[in-house]
Amino acid sequence: MSTPEIGQPGGLGNAFGTPATNLLADKLKPHPAVERPQLAPPQPEPPAAGQRTEQEQPAPPEHDEPARDSAPLTAPPAAAVEATFPVGVYLLPAVITAATKRRRTKGGDNATLAFDALDAMRSRLGDLVAARQAGPARAADSLFPARRGESSQAIAARTGRRRLWSFQATAAELTVIDGLWESTGAGSRSELISCAIEEYLIPIRRRGRAG
Repeated sequence: MSTPEIGQPGGLGNAFGTPATNLLADKLKPHPAVERPQLAPPQPEPPAAGQRTEQEQPAPPEHDEPARDSAPLTAPPAAAVEATFPVGVYLLPAVITAATKRRRTKGGDNATLAFDALDAMRSRLGDLVAARQAGPARAADSLFPARRGESSQAIAARTGRRRLWSFQATAAELTVIDGLWESTGAGSRSELISCAIEEYLIPIRRRGRAG
């Protein structure tokens, strides 16, 4: 014996009336679809005071790449300083005092004074050197000429003891001095320059009156 299906004609559902499923379908209303709220995308936090955002950050400076075939830059060589050499000169103490006073009032250094004196006395250098070397003059009716080539001690006793004074000169300046030394017959550089400076600052006639 076969059992009729509930939902088919002649089944148990039709036998007991309208199927319960149909009745429930009339009473149950379909639920509307629940819409989920759309979440807003997260907003960036406002920057702190004094802080720039990524959009406001300044772009890094662009550096030009040096050309590969360009020569490297080198600093220009410093100007070479010409070498100088010390020159010692023996001067009377009064002349050294006058030289110091002149340097303080008119400026310049010892080398400038020495070169100025040689320039000013260039036409008289031979006579000044000869007078320094001649020694004391002899009487006009003497049979003997005045001596030349006095010793330094004899010159110091006659004209006064001299003290060392110095300046710096370049090789080119020494060449000029040595040429004057040879042409005047001076016994040394010191004697040549001493004759020029002493006559330049305190002429012989003034020294004679002072003595």
